[in-house]
Amino acid sequence: METAFEEGKRLARQYRGSHKALTVKTMLDQLIIQPRPPSPPPCSLGNVLTAEDMSDTLTRIASVHYERREFDLALAYHTSALQLCESVNPLNLASIATNLVGIANAHRAKNELSEALDYAKRALTIRESIEPIDEASVGKSLGTLANIYLELGDNTEALQAGMRAFDIFQRILPSNSPESAGLLNNLGAIKLRQGDIAEAQQYFEQSIRIYRQILPESHPYIAKLKNNIEFVSRMQQTELEN
Repeated sequence: METAFEEGKRLARQYRGSHKALTVKTMLDQLIIQPRPPSPPPCSLGNVLTAEDMSDTLTRIASVHYERREFDLALAYHTSALQLCESVNPLNLASIATNLVGIANAHRAKNELSEALDYAKRALTIRESIEPIDEASVGKSLGTLANIYLELGDNTEALQAGMRAFDIFQRILPSNSPESAGLLNNLGAIKLRQGDIAEAQQYFEQSIRIYRQILPESHPYIAKLKNNIEFVSRMQQTELEN
């Protein structure tokens, strides 16, 4: 039976073998259709691969598959990367948490919400234990948990996690950050689920104001928020008429 280290090495080399003469960066660029923000330089797949190199490579490949909506492949690569991270000393807790979040997101995309919740909680626990604490990562984990709780129908837990994330983002991120915009939209969805239409509209409007500063008007996020705002406006009008 292969160890996690051997399996990770085999997967990384197998992927490279089917894309000969390409660097990891070139492979990732070809897999992604839409432009994306630049990422740190990927590791080199040379003859000698450390466990950290291989884990990083597997994590990046998993992220590409997730962006392509290939969730089973994303789950497989994140799982292999996680096993590799957990097999070496000293443990890289940040990498472990990153792959736990990746696994949670893949399960969520597959509507496997109980599994998603478990992995997201594990990621949050690890990120809160790292010193010095990376508050941005903690906030993102809380945002992920809020989304999962919302889809599970647990509005109370969703709001609690979402507001904790919002407090962190307000403190450490620029006022027009995409993370804040996305979280505001999700808080609006939580409030709407709770029947607080007026507050839901406020969150949606805050979200669209930020997105309009950083995205073109034709972007799908803005279109979605327009629909959300129109929906709550109709609900408010219906309440007035009744």
